[in-house]
Amino acid sequence: MEIRNIAIIAHVDHGKTTLVDAMLRQAKALSKEEGERILDSGDLEKERGITILAKNTAVVWGGVKVNIVDTPGHADFGGEVERALSLVDGVLLLVDAAEGPMPQTRFVLRKALGAGLKPIVVLNKVDKKEARPDEVLSLTFDLMVELGASDDQLDFPYLYAIGREGRAWREEPRNDLHELFQVIVEHVPPPRWTEGPFQLLVANLDHSPYLGRVAIGKVARGRVRKGETVAILKEGASLLAKVAAVYTHQGLERVEVEESLPGDIVAVAGAEVGERVRAEFVIPARALFGFRSLFLSLTGGEGLLSHTFHGYGPEAGPIPTRTTGSAVAMEAGVATAYSLNRLQERVQFFIEPGTEVYVGMIVGEHVRENDLDVNVTLAKKLTNVRAAGSDENIRLTPRDGSPWRRPWRFWRRTSSWR
Repeated sequence: MEIRNIAIIAHVDHGKTTLVDAMLRQAKALSKEEGERILDSGDLEKERGITILAKNTAVVWGGVKVNIVDTPGHADFGGEVERALSLVDGVLLLVDAAEGPMPQTRFVLRKALGAGLKPIVVLNKVDKKEARPDEVLSLTFDLMVELGASDDQLDFPYLYAIGREGRAWREEPRNDLHELFQVIVEHVPPPRWTEGPFQLLVANLDHSPYLGRVAIGKVARGRVRKGETVAILKEGASLLAKVAAVYTHQGLERVEVEESLPGDIVAVAGAEVGERVRAEFVIPARALFGFRSLFLSLTGGEGLLSHTFHGYGPEAGPIPTRTTGSAVAMEAGVATAYSLNRLQERVQFFIEPGTEVYVGMIVGEHVRENDLDVNVTLAKKLTNVRAAGSDENIRLTPRDGSPWRRPWRFWRRTSSWR
């Protein structure tokens, strides 16, 4: 099946989402009972009557699948616009035939032209009394020239439309959107796609309560099937994931398919293959001394480490060898055995009970890399309630690593009175 990927861009309230509704209905992908402005599904979008999040749908017209991406028209949502434009190969520029190009039209159009996309101009709401379609067409051309459009981009096709009635035409008025679909198929190039290992350009993320994270993007290379293992590429590393499902868009729904189509906009759900990460580094050979045992400890014995000669290079400077942080006193006073006992699982102390400490004093070595603020001056609270078995032995590990000759023990003074 041939595919066309197109985004609709427009200023707020120029009829963009209404036109998408009409396209869906005429392609038999939406019924009248399903309401209006169906793509503005968010509560805030319905309340304000604007598009905030980029959404995509698809229709089949004349045997060609047309993926339609409805994009925000406000500059505040520029990130959504950029992600949407990365999915498509052409844009439908919708302009109010009375108001003409507006600030947000300029903002989104600049990004589309900068991405090398050729626009199709639709002069909407030509039925208004104040409509001036010919003048607005000239203003749109001037705007493109101002934004640095190429000669090919300036040679754009244009149509007149009444979006809410589902009508668009080039010369003679029509009662349907037949010519709009025809222009899209003729002037929007098919997506660029090559054979080879699967590659998906992710533009957005979604979440499924059953399948977890869902990546939405355009297939740039190859194909993918359910059950295959793919690599999620990140900076400096890659994470393996198993494809749980592959979806394509049909109308307003996602339909699960066996295999992705070349150049199609798809949604891929997958689960990470059990915390497997492949990382590559260029490091001095002397930095590897003693690292293998630490690496195995960090990976629970499941890590694989290999190295090969990369080349000679300049001196990399001193290599820090300390892998533990400091325990720093956060309160001034006298260190107590009670506090040291509570903290010695995480800290190897340099001090003993009874040592005077000050704020900022390094009192020990933290077992992890970061520094740790500790309070070594806390004393055990005394009470006048007698409870059997409530006392506890306190055994501290001294600085030389041998156990104390006798345990430190706190005895509570208790009394009973009536």
